[in-house]
Amino acid sequence: MTINRRKLLTHVLEALAATLVIGDVALYFAVLRPLQDRVREEQEHHRQARVILTPEEKRVERLDQYDKELPTAKDQIGAFLDKHVPPRHQQYSTADKLVADLSEKSGVQLTALGYRAETEHKNPNPLRWLRIEVTAEGEFKNLMDFAHQLECGDDFMLIRYVSFDTGDRGQPNLRLAADLYVAP
Repeated sequence: MTINRRKLLTHVLEALAATLVIGDVALYFAVLRPLQDRVREEQEHHRQARVILTPEEKRVERLDQYDKELPTAKDQIGAFLDKHVPPRHQQYSTADKLVADLSEKSGVQLTALGYRAETEHKNPNPLRWLRIEVTAEGEFKNLMDFAHQLECGDDFMLIRYVSFDTGDRGQPNLRLAADLYVAP
């Protein structure tokens, strides 16, 4: 009977060992393998994010450097303009930018643009003026908007002359003369 018990015990232990092996294999394929695949996917995703993030971090570092240097650059640009750009050129630049921005914003096409600076500073007024003569074409509403924005803008401008006519292509045409007052 001891031999039978041993055989029985052996069969039970073999069955238990086989069950444990099958359970381990099932557990591996049911839990561990999907977790390993997910870990690999996350590692790959992290690696790809790192590849994208590294150049952006370098870009942020450069922008931080520019941000640190900007206050001194503004002062240097101001000093350069004061030293090398005559005030009259600054007046022309201010006027040109103003007219170009407003024409683009209003949707009108500039056909002629001229400037004439004050040659002598006769009056006690501390401001200098620059005469701007503009010819533009476009829809009437846009031309009115352009003239209104010139007159009501942040810059001190006095409109001297306005006329509307029909242009060569049958579109409304605006002729305008204004004085832009700027600090010398």
